[in-house]
Amino acid sequence: MGSSKVKPDFKMISLDRIKFVTDIKYIISINSKLSTVIFKNNTQKAIRIKQTKPFNLYISYNPSESNAIIEFSSKILLNRYSELITIKTIYSCLENINKLGYCVLDIDKIISDSKIISIDITSDVDELLIHDNLSIAMKSCINNTTKYHVQKYTNSGYTITKDVKTMNRKVRFSIYNKYKELLKSSNSDFLATVSNKDDIMKYYYGKYRIEANVKTIKQIKEFCQTESSSLLEVLNSKATPLLKIFDSIFKIPDMNKESDNDFQSILNNKPLSKVKNMLLIKACNNDPEQIDLVLNNCLSPKTNKGKYKSKLTKLISAQPQQNENFKLMHSIREKLIANEYR
Repeated sequence: MGSSKVKPDFKMISLDRIKFVTDIKYIISINSKLSTVIFKNNTQKAIRIKQTKPFNLYISYNPSESNAIIEFSSKILLNRYSELITIKTIYSCLENINKLGYCVLDIDKIISDSKIISIDITSDVDELLIHDNLSIAMKSCINNTTKYHVQKYTNSGYTITKDVKTMNRKVRFSIYNKYKELLKSSNSDFLATVSNKDDIMKYYYGKYRIEANVKTIKQIKEFCQTESSSLLEVLNSKATPLLKIFDSIFKIPDMNKESDNDFQSILNNKPLSKVKNMLLIKACNNDPEQIDLVLNNCLSPKTNKGKYKSKLTKLISAQPQQNENFKLMHSIREKLIANEYR
């Protein structure tokens, strides 16, 4: 087995998906019976290999550009799935591709001479006391609610996206129950393929996955703090990309500050304007996005919405139940630190 040049003294970057470009000369042969020839203007443009079950694999062999694009998910590791794609497992990933019979790869050359173009940076954390209001907890700590939007991630968690047109500024950050996600029917083929299904499910029981989808070379270099997007350089990076992305999205209030809204009920507040604001917050279930919708519907377009939003945001942060939301987001950040620095 070839060497992956592992540096053992730090926590390695781990990925659930990787997409990279390499030289076509490192693909020694392709099985014509298991691949598809792509034509353009009656000229052979590329040879494609693609499968989605039991795991994703995509290879595009492009003679006109003298390169090949290879993309796969960490499920290609089969029984070692929970180890994810790292500098320690990348050789096994490519070795498993060779075993499929689609093609023959020069594994050592690919590892030493490839450029990553897209990745899903991943960390699986445990012991998170995540409650039913994960989405509200996330929304409560977003530092810019006009740019970042929380969406449901199937039935297992939530995804935050950054609403910008420039690809280099786009962010997709997800937190979801990995055990629950594995129970989906779309994962049944994979689980039927491995011989240690029970061990995998036991490993992921109680674990949440924190993941960032990074789709540009510029972002890869920025988040992984590398000079290039070289496969070896990125996988050997000492950076903490998920923590960096987390801190760019969320700002967790200081939970040690005393609240000046220590009251027993909404109706005991004074003046009346504060009672009305508290009733609005309660009706919106402390959800900043719902409050934003109400303000948009009720205020004139010419009205300065910012001053209303600022007051309501402060009131939300002062609610006793909000401390639980802040504690949750703080615990997620602490888990990221523990995972990325260990």
